[in-house]
Amino acid sequence: MWKLIRIEELKDPDLATLCLEIEEAVFGKRAWNLELLKQELSNSFSLGLLLKREDLSMGYILGRRMEEEGEILRIAVKREFQNQGLGKLLLISFLKKLAHNKVQRVFLEVSSQNLKAFNFYLKNGFEIIGKRKDYYGLGESALIMVKSLKDF
Repeated sequence: MWKLIRIEELKDPDLATLCLEIEEAVFGKRAWNLELLKQELSNSFSLGLLLKREDLSMGYILGRRMEEEGEILRIAVKREFQNQGLGKLLLISFLKKLAHNKVQRVFLEVSSQNLKAFNFYLKNGFEIIGKRKDYYGLGESALIMVKSLKDF
């Protein structure tokens, strides 16, 4: 399976439709809509990567780069492809692109109740630097995390 997987850069806002199905399946009621995905991909400072096998979209990552800082906004892998290292492949590919563009550190926010995502980021070198209380609703805070790309 790994030989057939490729990562494509999402340079055209019309490619947002390829992310929408993944977005809705993974994030449910918190999914971004098509217009929001297109808007983000239209920004010159946005970076999106799509993970594909043949014509099947398996996952994607979307973020931004501003000077020496980057931000991860979304990362999602379809449930049937999770726990196979594909999320890490997407993340590492994204971080390499940012590092190549002189980004020094990358930030993200993750729900304090999303232990799977939180542990994924910890295992991949992110550290907690702050907390936004009740950001996602009462009792669900956002943990602010950062990873240095100096040695990347």
